[in-house]
Amino acid sequence: MHTISKFGAAVLIVGAVILVGPTFGFSSIAADRGVGVSVSQENGLVGLEPRENIQEINRGNSRVVGEIGNNVDGTMELTVSVEQAPLQITNEDELATLESGQTRDVEVACDGQGKGDGPITIIVDIAVVSSGVTIEQASMDVPVSYNCGGPPGGGDPPDSGDQFEVQTVGTGESDSIAVFELTNTGAAQEVHRVSLDGTTVGATHVENQNSVEFRIDDESGTEIGSAEPQGNQQWNIDGSRKKIDQEPTIDADETVTITVGEFWDNDGSVDLEGGTIELTLYRQGNNAIQSISVSVPVQASGDGDVESDGDVIVEDSDEVSGDMSAGGDVSTGWESEVDGNIDANGDVSTGDSSEVDGDVAAGDDASTGWDSEVDGNLEAGNDVSVGSESEIGGNVVAGGNVETGWDSTIDGSVNAGGDVSTGDSSEIDGDISAEGDVIIGNSSDVDGDIIADGNVYINESAQVDGDITAGGNVFVGWNAEISGSVDSDGDVSVNGGAIDGSMTAGGNIELEWGTEVGGDVHGDGDVTIDSGAEIDGTVSTGGELDDQR
Repeated sequence: MHTISKFGAAVLIVGAVILVGPTFGFSSIAADRGVGVSVSQENGLVGLEPRENIQEINRGNSRVVGEIGNNVDGTMELTVSVEQAPLQITNEDELATLESGQTRDVEVACDGQGKGDGPITIIVDIAVVSSGVTIEQASMDVPVSYNCGGPPGGGDPPDSGDQFEVQTVGTGESDSIAVFELTNTGAAQEVHRVSLDGTTVGATHVENQNSVEFRIDDESGTEIGSAEPQGNQQWNIDGSRKKIDQEPTIDADETVTITVGEFWDNDGSVDLEGGTIELTLYRQGNNAIQSISVSVPVQASGDGDVESDGDVIVEDSDEVSGDMSAGGDVSTGWESEVDGNIDANGDVSTGDSSEVDGDVAAGDDASTGWDSEVDGNLEAGNDVSVGSESEIGGNVVAGGNVETGWDSTIDGSVNAGGDVSTGDSSEIDGDISAEGDVIIGNSSDVDGDIIADGNVYINESAQVDGDITAGGNVFVGWNAEISGSVDSDGDVSVNGGAIDGSMTAGGNIELEWGTEVGGDVHGDGDVTIDSGAEIDGTVSTGGELDDQR
């Protein structure tokens, strides 16, 4: 903050207006954002006088913590707030208007849960004088503690549900600055304040000598809001709320970019890579919109293993010669290479034309890009997606669904807690087991059995070198070939395909023209056989038989 000291009468020129005020004896007087007057028994625009030796603010009582005065020849309209979350100004209406020379007490009480040892900060968010002068962000610190019940920090809890989703996360001009995208998935939201609630990297405060500590940019890169500590104050990471200038509105489905930092401890700036920061956004009235957790990834490259409690990123064309372990997500870029295993508690995604020379294990989803390669097994707690023209050198195991792209190859078996779906011209060199449905794409090959709790669909010109067992229905397309038997608890329909073994269905069977069955056919329901279908074994049915051969 720039300081202006003047002996005798203080004269401050704002634009083309010269303001000369009488003396009211305030110890801290602020004139405009970034410009202040620090005097003793001298003149200024907004007079702020904190009180000392105030008793603790508790739930159910209120305290006068200071005074605000109008040192201007004209009426002043003010908006006054208290920075700490569980507190409120109780006499805002009285403070809304001050005549020239008038002073009023500032009274504070609990408005939520929280505890703090102080000091608390009283902020004049904006003061508009009848002469046309605008004064912003005057503040005073008051040495008073508060106990409003509940945990330290306090404030109303955030609304249930996540309205904002964190997208791309990285670092800015230094590794101590976090930059991330935030998408509003709900209704338009006006954001008034922000608090920094905690980190996992040991940072105690944020400060930035070259820019504001918190900035919001819209999709065009234009700044729409910012926050920073007042004067020489330090922005501690303790849940205290800072006013966001311009109070920006983030529209529905809009993605904004937020920059926060630099993060410091007592020894200097702190590297955020692999760490997490926690912050909360607030609407008008100090009501929390949402608490947001941002994991800053480690940028991995070079020799040796990589371990992180958070996310890990391998950039395009970079190489890691070792294993990778992450408490969060792992993503690798285009033409990247990992000469080892990847193990993540979150998602794992590999880029196009990338290579992993070991196993991949993800606690959540796992996906590989186009023309990528994993030399070992691919496991995921949830879904697995294999890109087109990609190859998995081992088995694929998923707690959810498995989906492969066009011309992909899996050199082992596939086991899924959900559905399995292969792209056209794909190859699986092992058994397929699914708790849901199985869909085999056109001209694809499965070198093993298929066991599904749901339905099985074998599309045109696909080949299965094994048996099919389904808890639901089975459909076999034109020119498809099954080298084993088909056993279904539901219906079976074959449209010109070939089954080398027998066929059993708990429901109906329909064999269309061009179908070939090398063994016996039995359906507990009706059996329909078109002319042009061939069956080398016997036919039996628990319902009606319609044999048109």
